[in-house]
Amino acid sequence: MYTDFSPGTDIDVLHDALFQGAIVRLEGLPEMSGIVAFTRSFLEERLAPVEPVLIHQMQGDVAELCATLQRDYANSNDVKQLWTNLFEAVGLDPHTAVRDRLTLRFQLPTPASGERPWARSTATVPFHRDTWGTNLYAQVNWWAPVYQITAGRTFAFLPELFARPVRNNSNDFDILAIMERNRGRGQPVRQG
Repeated sequence: MYTDFSPGTDIDVLHDALFQGAIVRLEGLPEMSGIVAFTRSFLEERLAPVEPVLIHQMQGDVAELCATLQRDYANSNDVKQLWTNLFEAVGLDPHTAVRDRLTLRFQLPTPASGERPWARSTATVPFHRDTWGTNLYAQVNWWAPVYQITAGRTFAFLPELFARPVRNNSNDFDILAIMERNRGRGQPVRQG
């Protein structure tokens, strides 16, 4: 399912693995642990007294709260420095590698009513290839759980499909239309 990669390994090996479709696991990096610890502290401070994993039970506009947290997190100088530190630890030059800012994602559960708060920060997107929404064929996504992963709190990768054609393609996948339908229904929309 994944390939382990250790800092100090030739960066070209990492590059080749990523662009051949490997899911690369970077485990035990103090820099990633620093990002996770900062993120937990950030969320716990901003959401107190509510535990961050229970944000969906808060009163008020939870989607707007998530959007605000996401924006403040991405703009934090501490987060920017931690992200730079991680790049350097892996062996990437943060001054020459093209990278986006670090984004905090929220995935709220859908309540029994089927209606859940919607915002770009909480949108559910059906199975897709990231190139369908961004058209960046050299995009590499970094994911790290901030809180414990459970069967009900995770997402899926399907590496067996990476090199196979699938029914949808970038001509059929319209992320803006999906987001607009999600906004109108307050729930996920299935594509294809």
